[in-house]
Amino acid sequence: MKEGPLRRSVTRLMPKSSVYLALAAVLACSFMASGSGEDTTWESEGGHLVLMEQYTATWCESCSSVDEMVSEFARENSGRLVRVAIHDHVADPLGTPITAHRIQLHPPAPVTPTFWMDGEMMGGGLPDRAMLSQELLSSESSRSDDSRMRLNLEKVTNSELSITLSITAAELDGESRASIFAILDSVSLNESEAENGLTEHHDVVFAYAESHVNGSDGWQYPEEVWSPMESAGHDDFPSSPIVIRTNLTIPDGVELSNLRLVAVHERANQNGEITMTKGVVELFIGEGEKEAGTPLAAPIAAILAISTIALTSQSRR
Repeated sequence: MKEGPLRRSVTRLMPKSSVYLALAAVLACSFMASGSGEDTTWESEGGHLVLMEQYTATWCESCSSVDEMVSEFARENSGRLVRVAIHDHVADPLGTPITAHRIQLHPPAPVTPTFWMDGEMMGGGLPDRAMLSQELLSSESSRSDDSRMRLNLEKVTNSELSITLSITAAELDGESRASIFAILDSVSLNESEAENGLTEHHDVVFAYAESHVNGSDGWQYPEEVWSPMESAGHDDFPSSPIVIRTNLTIPDGVELSNLRLVAVHERANQNGEITMTKGVVELFIGEGEKEAGTPLAAPIAAILAISTIALTSQSRR
């Protein structure tokens, strides 16, 4: 029987269509394999960020009038500023001894709310956006030289993280110290705990570790979640950075997607009265997990669309 035009067209199409469909299947599988993997390492490099510490409390009525604005301001300026909220440890469900420790580094004794930019206390009462912008510019211009910092994080187990901090700075000496804040992006309270009416709090510190860069005079809270901070590289500095290592055990109920780390290089001024910030680097742990969980529909749809176009093109020949 003589082949008709349609039969010849289908015969010519079948081998090539099989190739295109097979290619689409392989690419789709590769997307699925790459997207399903869980991130186990994270890295951030910088040092130029300004550290804004806010002393606040869930019972503080005046804090509730500015907390949300301050949180939004910090996110709008995330490439310049990092906010750390330290809650009063008395009658505040979010408070820890970390607050009292950090306050004694920033005399005089404050009232809630109090703000420090790179260790300098902000004056003038409750801040507005204009005041925060002015203080941020002032802090940026007062830095003589930003420390160069790199923060690496590796998941050792589902509950343990290995932290490596590298610091290179012109003003690094034996009086310098490294401080690491473990922060929850968001914490929700029930109405009975939110005395000032705020049920959602951001940038809340729940764990903290510090040590002089030579490894002495360490302070940690909670002690059981941190390994001792180890320091190396002093003999070769400044040709190579000083490297500080520690491990953090994640408490029950803390999700990686809600966790951030902020590492700070700081030292006391010549009079020993004010703790000055020399460099800050921030690591968003949740970002990698969000990327790994990107929906596969879009890349697969694109692959199938390309295959359909190719099949259509072949069938028209």
